[in-house]
Amino acid sequence: MCTTAQKCERPARELEIQLAADEMAPRKARQFVRHHFERLGYPGFADDATVVVSELVTNAVTAAPWAPVFVSLLPASGRVVLEVWDMSPYHPEPRDPDPMATGGRGLRVVAELSVTFGCEQKGPWKAVWALFGGTGGASLDPYAPCVSNPTR
Repeated sequence: MCTTAQKCERPARELEIQLAADEMAPRKARQFVRHHFERLGYPGFADDATVVVSELVTNAVTAAPWAPVFVSLLPASGRVVLEVWDMSPYHPEPRDPDPMATGGRGLRVVAELSVTFGCEQKGPWKAVWALFGGTGGASLDPYAPCVSNPTR
């Protein structure tokens, strides 16, 4: 099994953090994102981005508890792409949550707080990403299924 980024075709990013897939991962991811959004000059998006990274990292830890999770930021042209990488082969799909359930709303929250979001597969790694900054215009339908989603 692939357990390190060097052996797994996951692209290294200049601004990233590697997290153990444990209960502390969402908190550490929020701290990383808030710090860098403010440092990069995007403090107006820091609150939304910390909620989104918390949702995505929680999903990653749940989906692939055996492998590390990476959070990376790609700033460019007044926007920031937030990526969460894990080793689950399953891509997230929004669902209609049971009104009594405590979960199942995360991707709807991500869709509301970001310009758009999506996912991609790179070898055994999956990245779920969200875009912050700018003004819409993205062509991706956030509720379309991710490309090459394996069936369960």
